Amino acid sequence: MKDNNTVPVAAHDLRPMRDHCHRIGTLLEWSDIAIGWAEGASTRIAELERANDELRAALVQARQALVDWGAYADEYYRDKHNFLGDLDDINRALKQADEPPPGGSWDERGGFPPENW
Repeated sequence: MKDNNTVPVAAHDLRPMRDHCHRIGTLLEWSDIAIGWAEGASTRIAELERANDELRAALVQARQALVDWGAYADEYYRDKHNFLGDLDDINRALKQADEPPPGGSWDERGGFPPENW
């Protein structure tokens, strides 16, 4: 029994579909590249956060050493070498290190990668 609704398809009629499939394949390749970049960025961000934590801990330790040694120094030498100014600089740096980056952290913006990617 022959189906009267079946229309034979010529090879040239399939060309637009082939081109469309090729474009989809290209988009999939680019999405794989973007995912790789995002995974690499996540790893790099984690490395930078670890380095930041280590630097902050070193700064806290340096601040404590400055306070400890400053207690032994005569007031004349603390004034001469700007002890309180140096201590203020360290305190300011520690305060800035605790502030979120401009625009907020990734966690505050919904995680990484953003859900609307």
